[in-house]
Amino acid sequence: MSDENAAQPASTGIGHGEPAVDFNGTPYTSVEGSAANSHISITRVDHTFDPLRQNGIALTTTQAQRLGVRVGQTVVVHDNWNNRDVEAVYYDNAGRVGNLHHFEVSPGLADSLNLRYRSRRGRVVDGVAGSEGMRGRFDIRRSQGR
Repeated sequence: MSDENAAQPASTGIGHGEPAVDFNGTPYTSVEGSAANSHISITRVDHTFDPLRQNGIALTTTQAQRLGVRVGQTVVVHDNWNNRDVEAVYYDNAGRVGNLHHFEVSPGLADSLNLRYRSRRGRVVDGVAGSEGMRGRFDIRRSQGR
């Protein structure tokens, strides 16, 4: 979804932190080193979900509750820098309960949002470079279709 002409609601305050790339469920999981496991929650709902190709977002349970979404449902990631919306499937949990700013994106969503998560040599790195200063760039909203 990329309806740049639609009127945008006010900021939700959800997702204003630095995004990180969530490699769980992908062949890149070993890059994370000490990751607890590579399990992703969406496998209970949709075993065909591919985080490398599909837009997925990992939210804190508090964010999911505020948005009123369950794993497998769609949210909208609004990029405040270019007034662009991208739909993503809530596919996993991330971060601490109560945190409204932390979120993690699948490699597929990182690509859709044009986020850099590869080194200059093309190697996958764990997380998005903070040097881009993306704090406050994104708002996460409930999709109107769900």
